[in-house]
Amino acid sequence: MNLTFPGAARLRRRAEYHRVYSGGKCARHPWLVLFCLPSADGTQASTRFGFTVSRKISKRATERNRVRRVWQEAVRLTRPHFASGWDIVLNARRVPTEDLRTAGAMEVLLSLARQLALLETEAESQDP
Repeated sequence: MNLTFPGAARLRRRAEYHRVYSGGKCARHPWLVLFCLPSADGTQASTRFGFTVSRKISKRATERNRVRRVWQEAVRLTRPHFASGWDIVLNARRVPTEDLRTAGAMEVLLSLARQLALLETEAESQDP
């Protein structure tokens, strides 16, 4: 199992983020808001992820980067569980940075993904 997080698995352009925000579904948690939309061309081999951490989280870039790295690590470790063909944006919310750990972030990410039926098992069970 490959647990890397290559550039092809990331949303890069502003237009890609706006497309997910405007046309997608979302689920909320006090630590995270998860937006998702099927890929634009519908033939994406893998799910792509994007991350945003605003200045509302912290004025310090080092703290925002730490929050972003924790969420990236959570995605990297749980990415094999996600169904393919989705564009997903994670918006971090204000949480004390000392409370945010990768294990807790993974639990939150998987619970929101279950709500939106983004995991392999949920996606397969909904197909007739």
